[in-house]
Amino acid sequence: EITGVLQNRSGLDAVHILSHGSSGGFGVGGEWITADTLASFQDDLGVWGAALKEDGDLLIYGCDTSSGEIGEAFIAALSAATKADVLASNDATGGASLGGDWELEAAIGEVETPTLAIPDWNGLLATLSIRINGAPSVTGSGVGMTARYAGVGTIGGVNVDLVGTVTSLSSNDSVSFSRTSDDARVIIETGSDNNATATVRWFLYRTGTNTPIAGDVTFAISDLDGKESASAYEQVTVSRDSIIGYEINNPTSLTVTTSPTEVTARGTQDEDPDATSTVRLLLSDATYWDVTYTVAKSNQLGGSTRYFDHDGNRSISLNREVLLEAASLDLDGDNSSGASGADYVAAFAPGDDPVAIADSDIAISVGSGSKITSATITLTNAQAGDLLSALGPLTGGITASAYNAGTGTLTLSGEATAANYQHAISRIGYSSGLGNPSATDRIIEIRLSTDSGHSNTATATIQVDGAPAPTDDSFSGELDTPISGNVLANDTTLGNLPTPAEALAIVNGPTHGRLISFDRTTGAFVYQPDTGYEGGDSFTYRITDADGDSGEATVTLAVSFTPDPAGWSITGDDTITEGGTGDYTLSLGKTLAPGESASVDLSLLDQSTSSSDHSALVQAIQTAIAGRSDLSFDGTTLTFTAPADYTAALDPSGSGFVDISAFGTALSLSDDSSRRQDIGFEFEFFGVSYTELYIGSNGFVTFGGGSSDYTNEDFSAGSTL
Repeated sequence: EITGVLQNRSGLDAVHILSHGSSGGFGVGGEWITADTLASFQDDLGVWGAALKEDGDLLIYGCDTSSGEIGEAFIAALSAATKADVLASNDATGGASLGGDWELEAAIGEVETPTLAIPDWNGLLATLSIRINGAPSVTGSGVGMTARYAGVGTIGGVNVDLVGTVTSLSSNDSVSFSRTSDDARVIIETGSDNNATATVRWFLYRTGTNTPIAGDVTFAISDLDGKESASAYEQVTVSRDSIIGYEINNPTSLTVTTSPTEVTARGTQDEDPDATSTVRLLLSDATYWDVTYTVAKSNQLGGSTRYFDHDGNRSISLNREVLLEAASLDLDGDNSSGASGADYVAAFAPGDDPVAIADSDIAISVGSGSKITSATITLTNAQAGDLLSALGPLTGGITASAYNAGTGTLTLSGEATAANYQHAISRIGYSSGLGNPSATDRIIEIRLSTDSGHSNTATATIQVDGAPAPTDDSFSGELDTPISGNVLANDTTLGNLPTPAEALAIVNGPTHGRLISFDRTTGAFVYQPDTGYEGGDSFTYRITDADGDSGEATVTLAVSFTPDPAGWSITGDDTITEGGTGDYTLSLGKTLAPGESASVDLSLLDQSTSSSDHSALVQAIQTAIAGRSDLSFDGTTLTFTAPADYTAALDPSGSGFVDISAFGTALSLSDDSSRRQDIGFEFEFFGVSYTELYIGSNGFVTFGGGSSDYTNEDFSAGSTL
């Protein structure tokens, strides 16, 4: 990260590096720079020196970096590599309450830059080199067993104990602690099944107390044996939350696997406790960490007693570092865009040239020995017309794929340096082919891939300045009936958000009605057409976005009359003068079967049921239907019910007749005819059509041809047909 920030800088007076340190070295981004590793950082150190002016200063604040002969030799070598004057600390750096200070005591060259002082810092810029000096003090057994290794090192001048506590143990197995040379040893005894699992939580405490103290730690576990042919092995597992990375050797006999939650190192060969059988855990600002030890088929590994040795002072040299985030990516090194962390923010307006997705001070760092192989750039919420493209030639053999509009992805490929990828990513731009693109912020995610993993995902936010583009609307309703709707319901391009309150305004109102209401914030409206108006109408509205851009749309209204499906219609006076009266006729054009009903609601527009006008309407209707048994009115709904039957009303002692009238010409009929005779007309009798009439010699008349036959003998008083 430091190299990325300094890549394009020059003429600086000084560079201040605040990091954890120990005698003869300091940590940067999970890596450790010492006299032994200076050669592997030659290119980076050259960039640091080139960023400084001729007599520029390099100030290292890590605890104890320049202490002792090792520390003095280290800062001399660092000065030679950077061609800079170097000032470094030879004691604890940090908060005074913890024994630290902000003085840098050892110098190479003439350092003129004053040191920093951060009085609110309550920590120490320290790392811990663990050396076991004696046997542990052990209490308890099994789960809960504790082993304390006293005085294993210092953090910023504070003496530290290393304490291991057993938090889980498989049945019929045992665990113990000891010392070998200056390393801690965990011993696991497998039971009859030759398999065992134990978890130990390792704590850093101030010596003689149970007070935690935090520091950077390297914790190597060696002598991991295995026998692949027999599926036998020793392995250790650690949570990814506990470590920032790990180191192994090249070559190694270990198989290391990484999941989203854990890192596991498993032995594959019977090895001595050397580099090939060792994994080193890298911990940052740690107070404790958990390690799970597993033994499988110990009988295939030479016996039930298995040893795990722990080195904390880098006495075993390993040459392959793997950061869990194998590379670090920061799109805006100094956060000048206003973004925080590793992110970047830029603005794009219609008609602009493509805008870069990273600042000029983009910073990339990779783990020692790792190589960047590709970068994936994804526009996560691509809108119509969006494009990612290279703004010019790329260097270092890196090539850019064509933008895939379907996935929103552009890929950079090619094994290249961090500097090459910094240049390449900063040359990728966003643009839109639309004259008025959606004003939605575009979210672009960038992630590096290396030969040992991936970087963090950094996000570029492109703030697109698009004007609102509201969509025309259409609504319809019935004659004399309000039409309601929302003008924003179909609008997706509203310009820059958030839309301000009362962003809506009416430009032109309707001409054949009026807007009873129009909510300038939500877009909800109610339109009332003029009384009796049938046809089209419209109004126009404007919306203004957060930065003042605006757009207009037209709302089309259709007012129509739909005949009542039950066949009701009303005719009468169009207007009534105040104090006058009007006459209206309500008709039902639908034929109903006997007993069938039809209803219609009657009311006055814009009048409540408590108004005097409504009371007058109710009174008029009730007067009109008085005496009608087939009509009823409840104050709102008028209901007509067709008569269900016919009742004769003849005097039982006399004679009578039923008068049948119809269009047509009847045949000449004789009273004493005893034969059936057809008549040439059709008539309806209470909803049933008849086409036949029969006169018997006895004077009875029968008519039929419908659903039933009736004779005049049925026509006695009170009979029901």
